[in-house]
Amino acid sequence: GMGLSAGLMALAQSFTQFGGALIFGRVASSAQHPLANSLMSDWYEPERRGSAFSIHFSGGNVGSVITPIVAGYLITRFGWHVALYALMLPGLVFGLLAAFLVKDPRKPVRPAAAAAKRSGERLDYLATLRDREIRLVIVARAIAAGGRGLGVVMVYVPLYLSQGLHYSALSTSALFTVMMVGSVAGPMLAGHLSDRFGRK
Repeated sequence: GMGLSAGLMALAQSFTQFGGALIFGRVASSAQHPLANSLMSDWYEPERRGSAFSIHFSGGNVGSVITPIVAGYLITRFGWHVALYALMLPGLVFGLLAAFLVKDPRKPVRPAAAAAKRSGERLDYLATLRDREIRLVIVARAIAAGGRGLGVVMVYVPLYLSQGLHYSALSTSALFTVMMVGSVAGPMLAGHLSDRFGRK
């Protein structure tokens, strides 16, 4: 889905089409963190979950560190359409490889069947929302999501550097890459600290 999104953005003839393709990519990747974190909760012991989550999160961000330099070079040499097509191919290839080849033979620490049985055989979202702490977490997460996250950073920072400060494509990509390094190092440190000192 992310690979197709990049290809559709390259074909866009208007900002609305470009935005639509971008939203399609975000929808395609939306399952990554909520679903993966839930699955990893079944795979890892509680004292290791913070590190597991952080490795999962940071691993996905490694591409965010590499891409700005590669994209900056491709944009200056061939234009942004070609850059998006070039970035689309690895996304499609690795997405298909992961879908068909990746298998995890481990048994969950907390089997999903047992978890479902304990929760009354089904997920009751309304019952979940009756929990005050869960409501507070959802509200805090929704507010925070409006102004942070790589999605926001990736849209506005390059535009600000290139159009607001008028930096070249290579300078923009280099500065953006330096900033993206924090998206790999930060979660790794946070995950380790959460395992050691607690989630809150």
